[in-house]
This record gives sequence, C-alpha cells and structure tokens, in this order.
Amino acid sequence: MAKDTTHIRLRLSNALMRRLEKARENNRTTLTGEIISRLERSFQPEDQAELIGKTVIATANATGLFADEDALHKAISAFSSKKVSAKS
Repeated sequence: MAKDTTHIRLRLSNALMRRLEKARENNRTTLTGEIISRLERSFQPEDQAELIGKTVIATANATGLFADEDALHKAISAFSSKKVSAKS
C-alpha cells in the first residue's frame, strides 16, 4: 500500500456492492479504483464552483465590475448554492 493512502473499512448494502462490482467490471478497474473514481467525481461540482467563484472575484476586482464587495460575495454565494436560475 502506498504511504499516502489510508486504509478504511466500510459497510455497504448488498445492492450497492452489486452496482459497484458491475461498474468495476464495465470500467475494467479494481473495486478500490471504482470507489475512488466515484468519490473524486462527487467532489468535482464543489471544486468547479470554488474555481468559478475565485475567477469571478478576480475578474470583478480587476475590472471594477462590483464596487460593493459584499454584493459580489452575495452574488457568488447565491450562484454556488444554486439559488439563482439560469434565467436570472
């Protein structure tokens, strides 16, 4: 086992285990690889939202788009918590 990993034990329902095994077979990977891949993908939306927020802040600060920094942070917060629809 690699030094930068942690060994865990976890309980799964039989149905979830069957789904993971099927996905593992379809993706030609190990069970551990399948679980890690799925966990990492589950964090991608959060990571993307954070990157978008930082980019918007940097752009707004550089262009002076938002004179009121609090308004900018509220707008980003609303966006990242999905309170703003695509039509807004």
